[in-house]
Amino acid sequence: MSAAARGCLRRSPELIETVLCGGDDYELLFALPPARLDLLGALPAPACRIGVFTEGRDVTVLDADGAPLAFAAAGWRHFRSAPGGAERATR
Repeated sequence: MSAAARGCLRRSPELIETVLCGGDDYELLFALPPARLDLLGALPAPACRIGVFTEGRDVTVLDADGAPLAFAAAGWRHFRSAPGGAERATR
């Protein structure tokens, strides 16, 4: 999460869904096998571990205490099949 998004959440924690599902905080996301997490420290830019892949299709976001968070929005669909273009995806 960008420094700007973290600052926003420090001031207004209730905006967590907007920050995580709004689609405007751009960061690079990539995957490494667990045995290669040592590569995070070798990158030319700061990187941190944000989660793990598990079997299935669902995404679970946990709060700082490890409790699951539930959001009405599921992100942003840039190319939807219906006329009108992009829309906010809902569950």
